[in-house]
Amino acid sequence: MKWMLIVLLTAVYGKADMLPFRERQILETVAEQVELSQDGTELLLVIRKIENGGPGREMGVMTPVAQRYKGNDERSLRLQAQWAAGTIKRHYRGDILSFSKRYCPPRWAWWNRTAQQYLLELQNTDADTINPRLPDSVMWKQ
Repeated sequence: MKWMLIVLLTAVYGKADMLPFRERQILETVAEQVELSQDGTELLLVIRKIENGGPGREMGVMTPVAQRYKGNDERSLRLQAQWAAGTIKRHYRGDILSFSKRYCPPRWAWWNRTAQQYLLELQNTDADTINPRLPDSVMWKQ
């Protein structure tokens, strides 16, 4: 029975989920509303996976106005996703390196490598999950 569910979900969504189902729904809805391309939508999913922030910082957007719904998980994620999607829409031109330097200037080299890894895994993996964090010793090296 479990394998039938996995086959069905893979058929419906085309890719193994790297995020909880409800989070992915919210992110894909925001991407559709902002009219992101397929690449932009995938980048939005990857940003959520990389930043992995708690309430009010889910997408790593540090602007105080983007953190105003910390007590409401879905609303907070939606607002953070809208800010991140806007950044993708305005600045992503298919060059992940340039985008990394804009989205995460202090750690752009690590962010770039991690984003490329997750994008590749998102596009090619059949695994149920993707490891959300590298060890801290690797994370801070640039």
